Amino acid sequence: MTSKDNGGKPVGLTLTYSKAISDITDNAMVLKVCGKLAEHMAVPYNRVTDAYGGFFGSPSPSLPASAPVAKAATTNTTANKTTTRMLQTTNKTANTTKAAPKQTEWKLSLFVQPDPFAEKVDNAATATAASDTKAIAAVDTVTKAKYGSPTAKAAAITEAKVAWAKTGKPAATGGKLQITIKGSTDVAGYVYCAVSKTAVSRRMLNTTANATAANKTTTTPAAPKEVVTLQSASSAAKYNILRAETKTGALTFSLVFDKLEAGKTYKWMCEATSLSPGSPAFRTKMEEG
Repeated sequence: MTSKDNGGKPVGLTLTYSKAISDITDNAMVLKVCGKLAEHMAVPYNRVTDAYGGFFGSPSPSLPASAPVAKAATTNTTANKTTTRMLQTTNKTANTTKAAPKQTEWKLSLFVQPDPFAEKVDNAATATAASDTKAIAAVDTVTKAKYGSPTAKAAAITEAKVAWAKTGKPAATGGKLQITIKGSTDVAGYVYCAVSKTAVSRRMLNTTANATAANKTTTTPAAPKEVVTLQSASSAAKYNILRAETKTGALTFSLVFDKLEAGKTYKWMCEATSLSPGSPAFRTKMEEG
């Protein structure tokens, strides 16, 4: 049974600061911002999330452990050194590293999920409520003292149905105390992959014990409850979860789970969703192995 579409879309909110702030290293403060916005808009806390789907009082299971390190820009310069010998010309190329431009803005991406119970949702009104002067005043109570007051821009997001590329279903390979999962999506989306926190030791079968056990009455244990999504706290309790974002022109992903134990077997699984970290409209079938 599918309920009638009320027209609701997630609203993306970008807060731009002139001082360094990170949705990863400063996540506790970012989630407080989400909480203040939710209170200002009079909506449940879980409807205003950070870029990874976390909300006030509930950090995201896929929040990275550390922020990515910015790489210095590399410029190729060609020094034309011409040598007249046997009618051949030789060009020598020098590689130089150029410092990246000084950063002057830092952006936080937040998301406001639509009311699932409303008969009809006004997405434009939601965008206004999330970015007007009263909303900024609510944000300022958390960040202004340290980071200044941000500028805000909000707009409804149109989600695209996402699927695995024809030859891009996730596949896992073992390595030295690690597992690497690779694949690709057909459109831009979020990819969540997980590896079980507990492992099973690999061992040879004991044929004598198996023969003896065959003569006994055994009870088949109940099958474990399947994981429905990889964005929940219950999933995070059993799995280490990482997220990758695929983009147009860069639809492949590679996630590495390291610090594993040697000689052990680990369960893994992956799913992709449309570009909404809270309640995505589209998600793929779970792939696992």
